[in-house]
Order: sequence, then structure tokens, then C-alpha cells
Amino acid sequence: MRSLISRPIVWWALLGAAFVILQLYVYAAWLLRGDPAPVGTGDDPVPRGVRVWAWLFQVLVPCAFVLCLVHVVRDCRARRRLSFDALLLGGWFLVYWQDHMPVLWRADFFYSSYLANLSSWAPQVPGWVSRGDDRTPAPLLLTSTLFPLLGLCTAVVICAVLRRCAPVCSLSSRPALVAVAIVTGTVLDLVCESALLLTGLISYPGTVGALTLWSGQPYQFPLYEAVLLGSVWGVAGSLRFFRTAQDRSAVERGDTGLPPRVAVTLRILAVAGVLNFLFLSYALLFNTISLHGDPVDQDRPSHLSSTRCLTPGQPLCVSPAEEADR
Repeated sequence: MRSLISRPIVWWALLGAAFVILQLYVYAAWLLRGDPAPVGTGDDPVPRGVRVWAWLFQVLVPCAFVLCLVHVVRDCRARRRLSFDALLLGGWFLVYWQDHMPVLWRADFFYSSYLANLSSWAPQVPGWVSRGDDRTPAPLLLTSTLFPLLGLCTAVVICAVLRRCAPVCSLSSRPALVAVAIVTGTVLDLVCESALLLTGLISYPGTVGALTLWSGQPYQFPLYEAVLLGSVWGVAGSLRFFRTAQDRSAVERGDTGLPPRVAVTLRILAVAGVLNFLFLSYALLFNTISLHGDPVDQDRPSHLSSTRCLTPGQPLCVSPAEEADR
């Protein structure tokens, strides 16, 4: 028993199991006590360009996810075992419940409510204090497939960059390669989120101006978001890059000698555990920085504000604690 507990895979699997139990509770509370109904676009007309881009993304992203899933399944069948890419794809799907965690304390990120959506499960998360989230859109058709798709694809791209950079730049130490992975992840996040911002499908109205790209514009983007989420992608990509010859990552060490089904279960939970931990760490850091965000200084179309407390010139969606301090 002592040798089993000392294995890294067991600790990460226990953490993963805790996250799975928590998200099952959140989803159950959302269905039983929440109001999972579609969120409307409000009074302002949705521009034609936004509508076109919305449906393009909602068709192309799920199709790309299906193709990615087919490729991963075929790879697993060819190997006759569960590949690490399959674990990444499934692990990122088990992180999806945290989609709105970056606005845990202060709501300064919006999805367009024109996207096919249901009101979010976010208020059911224990410790949630962000106000105005009872009718926040969760665009399930897009984000439920985009989450795992980006998680795996960014890891693949990062590994390709590391394979090229390692011999060219004489980077042999792991810290140096992880740093390259984080920089690559940051660039990837900047590109991906800029595409959604410039098409009007997401918005960051309450950012820290000094740390924001295109500050003051409807498509302004907080650079700390790219660094923080890019770091998550970078570490996840590093896990994939530094796999052993047996296709095991650092968090899966210690699965040898276990019954096959137990080992597979522990591997799934371990990868889900580390990805959930990384994403939660990013979300808490993002929330901490967001508490110092600037007031909203421009009007927002109703499809990008929903029913959140968004008043131009006023602090954005203050928490009950902030309201009590006034």
C-alpha cells in the first residue's frame, strides 16, 4: 500500500477524481436548481458579419473536432492501447466545466449570446461571487468542442516547435524547452483569441489598460490572458513532448505493475487532474489581475453583454464583497 501511494500517478489521479466529482456536482446543480435556457441577444441588432462568423465557427469547429477524434481513435486502435493524445483530448473535455472560471470574482469576459447557447452553470460553482451570471451564455455547440480541440492541437504544434528549436538553438535543458513551449503557447493563444475578438464573438470589456492590446477598442485584448493561458498550453505541450518511450508523461509515472484497467483509469484521471489544476491556477491568477481592471468606457452591443451588470463608466459586475465596501 505504501509503495502504491508513493506513485505520482496515484496523487494526480486522486486530484483528477476530486475535479470530476466537483464538476458532476456543478452540472447536476445547474440542471436541477439552475435555469439552463437559451440567452437572447437583447435589443441591439446583431451585425450580419457577426452572424456569418458565428455560424462558420459553429460548423467548422465541431467538424474539426470530429476529424480530430476520428484520428485519435484510429491511432489508439493501431497501437492497441490508449495513446497520450487520447488522454489529452479527454482530459481537456474534463476541464470544460471551468470555462467561466476566469470570471469567478469579476465578470469581464463575454461570449456573444448570438451563438447557440444555454445559460451558464457558472453560478453553481462553490465560492462563486461574480454578479450577473444567472443569464450568461454558455455557447455549448462551439466551446464544448473548441476546448478539447485547441488543447490537443496546441500541444501538437508546441511539440513540433520544440523538435525544431532543440537542435537549432542548442537548448538541451528541460527548463529552457519549457520556456520555449510557454512562449509558443502565448503566441498561439494571441492568434486564436484575436480571431474570436475581431469577429465579434467574444469580448473583454474590463481589462487593465496598461496591459491591454488595442486598449479602448471593442476588440481589446488583455495580454496577461495570452501569457497565463499560453503558459497552461505550454506546460501541457511539454508533458506531451517529454513522454517516455512507453508513451507516458511525467504525471503517469508509477502505472507499471498495476492491472490494465486500473492503470488506464488512473492515467485518465491523472491527466485530467493536472490539466484541471493548471487551468484553475490560470483562472485564479486572471481573476486576481482582473480585480484591478479599468471601468468600462464604451457601450457594448447587447449580444456581448447579456444581462450582466454592464454600465458604461461604472465598475464591471462588482462582487457582493465589493458592493459592501462602497
